[in-house]
Amino acid sequence: DYVTRVIRDLRYTLRLKRDGDHSLSWTQVDGVFTRNEGSWSLRPDGEGTFVEYRLNIELAVFLPSAIARSLTQHALPQMLSQLKAEVERRRSSS
Repeated sequence: DYVTRVIRDLRYTLRLKRDGDHSLSWTQVDGVFTRNEGSWSLRPDGEGTFVEYRLNIELAVFLPSAIARSLTQHALPQMLSQLKAEVERRRSSS
């Protein structure tokens, strides 16, 4: 179960599917979204790793465009920054 804070708590349950160490996908099984599905996938790319993030989400409740814009302009970059920090932490410890 997950909770996202956007003015009020948005609760939802996801079914996660892992494909080895290179892919994680999810679909919503219950919650406030009409649709919530996506994936992370990793693949070798030269001396690094290509990371792909996909998200298909539809809210079942009204969300003002200013708030939706804030989520995409702040939440997504923050998530990617956290991913980069974790990758760099793991690289330095190995």
